[in-house]
Amino acid sequence: MNNGHIAEELLREARTAADAGANLYRVRALRKAALVVQSLEQPVATILADSGLKALREQPGIGTHRAKRIAEFALRN
Repeated sequence: MNNGHIAEELLREARTAADAGANLYRVRALRKAALVVQSLEQPVATILADSGLKALREQPGIGTHRAKRIAEFALRN
Protein backbone atom coordinates (compact mmCIF):
# COMPACT_ATOMS: atom_id res chain seq x y z
CA MET A 1 0.00 0.00 0.00
CA ASN A 2 1.46 3.38 -0.94
CA ASN A 3 1.74 6.41 1.35
CA GLY A 4 -1.36 8.07 -0.10
CA HIS A 5 -3.48 5.01 0.62
CA ILE A 6 -2.04 4.70 4.13
CA ALA A 7 -2.89 8.35 4.78
CA GLU A 8 -6.45 7.72 3.53
CA GLU A 9 -6.79 4.79 5.93
CA LEU A 10 -5.59 6.91 8.85
CA LEU A 11 -8.05 9.67 7.92
CA ARG A 12 -10.83 7.09 7.67
CA GLU A 13 -9.95 5.90 11.19
CA ALA A 14 -9.98 9.53 12.37
CA ARG A 15 -13.46 10.08 10.92
CA THR A 16 -14.75 6.87 12.45
CA ALA A 17 -13.27 7.78 15.83
CA ALA A 18 -14.72 11.30 15.67
CA ASP A 19 -18.15 9.97 14.71
CA ALA A 20 -17.99 7.56 17.66
CA GLY A 21 -17.20 10.44 20.03
CA ALA A 22 -13.62 9.40 20.66
CA ASN A 23 -11.19 11.59 22.51
CA LEU A 24 -10.31 14.65 20.44
CA TYR A 25 -6.60 14.03 21.09
CA ARG A 26 -6.84 10.62 19.40
CA VAL A 27 -8.66 12.06 16.39
CA ARG A 28 -6.05 14.81 16.01
CA ALA A 29 -3.22 12.30 16.39
CA LEU A 30 -4.63 10.18 13.58
CA ARG A 31 -5.01 13.22 11.34
CA LYS A 32 -1.47 14.37 12.09
CA ALA A 33 -0.09 10.91 11.38
CA ALA A 34 -1.89 10.94 8.02
CA LEU A 35 -0.25 14.25 7.11
CA VAL A 36 3.17 12.97 8.17
CA VAL A 37 2.82 9.77 6.14
CA GLN A 38 1.66 11.72 3.12
CA SER A 39 4.68 14.04 3.36
CA LEU A 40 7.30 11.28 3.58
CA GLU A 41 9.78 11.31 0.72
CA GLN A 42 10.07 7.52 0.66
CA PRO A 43 7.34 4.88 0.69
CA VAL A 44 6.58 3.56 4.17
CA ALA A 45 7.37 0.03 2.99
CA THR A 46 10.88 1.15 1.99
CA ILE A 47 11.42 2.93 5.30
CA LEU A 48 10.34 -0.18 7.18
CA ALA A 49 12.57 -2.45 5.10
CA ASP A 50 15.60 -0.19 5.48
CA SER A 51 15.24 1.04 9.06
CA GLY A 52 12.29 -0.68 10.74
CA LEU A 53 9.64 0.76 13.04
CA LYS A 54 12.19 2.97 14.75
CA ALA A 55 12.39 5.19 11.67
CA LEU A 56 8.62 5.68 11.71
CA ARG A 57 8.60 6.42 15.44
CA GLU A 58 11.17 9.14 14.83
CA GLN A 59 8.70 11.03 12.67
CA PRO A 60 6.83 13.84 14.45
CA GLY A 61 3.47 12.72 15.76
CA ILE A 62 4.05 9.01 15.24
CA GLY A 63 4.51 6.94 18.36
CA THR A 64 4.92 3.23 18.89
CA HIS A 65 1.25 2.28 18.51
CA ARG A 66 0.71 4.45 15.44
CA ALA A 67 3.93 3.18 13.83
CA LYS A 68 2.73 -0.40 14.23
CA ARG A 69 -0.63 0.49 12.71
CA ILE A 70 1.03 2.24 9.77
CA ALA A 71 3.24 -0.81 9.25
CA GLU A 72 0.12 -3.01 9.13
CA PHE A 73 -1.30 -0.80 6.39
CA ALA A 74 1.99 -0.77 4.48
CA LEU A 75 2.16 -4.56 4.43
CA ARG A 76 -1.32 -4.93 2.97
CA ASN A 77 -1.62 -5.52 -0.76
